[in-house]
Amino acid sequence: GPLNLPPGSNWCAAAFRSWLTRACSSLGVEMPIAGSAGAKGTMEMFKRAGMWIPIDEARANPAIITEGMVPVWDRSVAGKPDTAWHGHIGLTLAGVSRGHVPTIEGNSGAAGDSVAEMLRPLSDPKLYGFGRLP
Repeated sequence: GPLNLPPGSNWCAAAFRSWLTRACSSLGVEMPIAGSAGAKGTMEMFKRAGMWIPIDEARANPAIITEGMVPVWDRSVAGKPDTAWHGHIGLTLAGVSRGHVPTIEGNSGAAGDSVAEMLRPLSDPKLYGFGRLP
């Protein structure tokens, strides 16, 4: 709704932006990044703000991944350049345990159409890394 996405759109990044907007408003703080309707666009904002942990660093030291971080995955399809912008985003609910991190994600769940708690492997080859919110 807030980003005026048409029905049928992928909306995980829009959900994250909405959550971030509401959290910052309720805390009376400025948003650390603007957020966007795209996961990869949001990832670039974290990088430009110096608040990005690349996946190699996270895998080398999983203890740096904590509750409230923002994982971003690649969801493009090999051989389909029109999907290069596809990504996925969520929020961590806790740190890494047994090689997995619990998350909450929009546009997810069994049918890919709801907000769902997930358990994601840190070894996922499509995981880019984590945004770090102040």
